Amino acid sequence: MKDTIMKLSLMSGALLLASFSAWTPARSTQDQSDKDVAEIKAMIAKHDQAVNEKDMNAVMALFAPGDMTVVMGTGPGEKWAGQAEIKDAYVHFFGDFDKGTLAHECFWKAGEANGDMAWAAAMCKMTDSMKGKKREYGLNVSAAFVRQDGKWLFRMMHFSNLTGADVQSAAASRKKK
Repeated sequence: MKDTIMKLSLMSGALLLASFSAWTPARSTQDQSDKDVAEIKAMIAKHDQAVNEKDMNAVMALFAPGDMTVVMGTGPGEKWAGQAEIKDAYVHFFGDFDKGTLAHECFWKAGEANGDMAWAAAMCKMTDSMKGKKREYGLNVSAAFVRQDGKWLFRMMHFSNLTGADVQSAAASRKKK
């Protein structure tokens, strides 16, 4: 179960980034900042749709080429670098949720665009289903974006979530405060 949730987190992580309405760009001209943020949000929306449709070609078109593009998960060894490894990870991820069921509610988010680089981060509650059974979990996600040939692409994505006993322990500790 822990592996399944961690695998789902990668796909879900990108879904979260689309809701950065509180994004405060740091560019010299506000018009350019607004344009950059709108373009990044549109790119993330394409990713969201592609993940929900399990469309590998559309997903992979949104990651920057080269071995310096990386996706990282929560645990040791959860690193996928370059197009081939990221694609292989998504092949496995696509088998771990029912098509069209990923959803999120983010309660904290931030981001910034500057030149040809941008970043975003969020803390969210996720829902999805597997074989018709609804699931819910928390997720932290961050991503870095690069503009190449006039197009915004993912350069880095990182996700983390607590699972199993760790979730219960964290929830109990929050109740005590």
